[in-house]
Amino acid sequence: MNLCAQIQIYENQQNSLLNIVLQQGNTINGKQSWNSVNGLSIYWYTGTTNQWLLTGYPNTFIFSYTTDEIPLFGWQILGSQPPRQIKDVTIITGDCNPNTVVDVNVDVTNSTCGCDGSIVINPLGGQRPFSYFVNGVRQITNFVQKLCKGKYVISTEDVSGNTAFKEVFVGGNEVTNYFITSSFNKESKTFEISVNPPLKNNTQIIFDLVYTNIFDYTPSFSSVTQNVNERIFKNRQELGQYDIINQNTQTQTLKRPCDGTKYTQTTIKQWKNLTIGSGDTINGFIFSDMIPNIDVTTNCFVYNQNLNINLSNVKVLNCGCCNVTKIINNK
Repeated sequence: MNLCAQIQIYENQQNSLLNIVLQQGNTINGKQSWNSVNGLSIYWYTGTTNQWLLTGYPNTFIFSYTTDEIPLFGWQILGSQPPRQIKDVTIITGDCNPNTVVDVNVDVTNSTCGCDGSIVINPLGGQRPFSYFVNGVRQITNFVQKLCKGKYVISTEDVSGNTAFKEVFVGGNEVTNYFITSSFNKESKTFEISVNPPLKNNTQIIFDLVYTNIFDYTPSFSSVTQNVNERIFKNRQELGQYDIINQNTQTQTLKRPCDGTKYTQTTIKQWKNLTIGSGDTINGFIFSDMIPNIDVTTNCFVYNQNLNINLSNVKVLNCGCCNVTKIINNK
């Protein structure tokens, strides 16, 4: 019976498969041996240890401790070095069949922090066309993208139905999830911006702070005066610059028995490109009082205000694998 040594070679940054036919030879140390025309031999060695040896490849020691009469499994490789390095050895019975997929080489590109890992599947042996599967799911090509960090089972099937399997691991960085919270206490008129978990090193969160003031009153334009005072501090230093991005007054005629108009004044102010980093504090207060200018017992005299804080355009700086979620509390 002949044997086929299927040897995976790594040379010039590429994997290739070398098929070598070994013909039945003499009995050595009580077991059958095999030899190839190019000098490779398999025989049973009974020196200091009992083992099968595959000799004839320069500067390489290939052996197996199996005691089977035909050494198909357990081949180990020592000393093989570039430029033409043996990576793996498989022995099968019979003549070498170039149409059998005996192995598959997978080149892995790790994910960064999203699911952007990829693999390239390269069958060794077999006959085209090939079918490629990742975790049992058929792929369009041998280049598979958008892989998250984790283990994957790769299988390749040639046109004759011969299949090879390999498990690979796509590495990746851990993602840090930050939560930025805006807490506005309407009773005390104070607010605070906080981040959890605490920011590390030079990681920062940049955002716009948006303050909305909606002031409703009736029955005439001068019925009530609203006085507003907003102050925002970063590390106890006041941030005085803001943009007024909306300021308007809407009117609605009151229905009987009321006489007059409902006024809704909306003011939206924005502090742009604020940053908070490790050890920073951002807080402040928004004080607003309403002073009646007419008798409070006047028919249909009503006034109220609604003050809110929001965060927009929230992003993480100086961290490639960080996400941020905003939490808004206006109570």
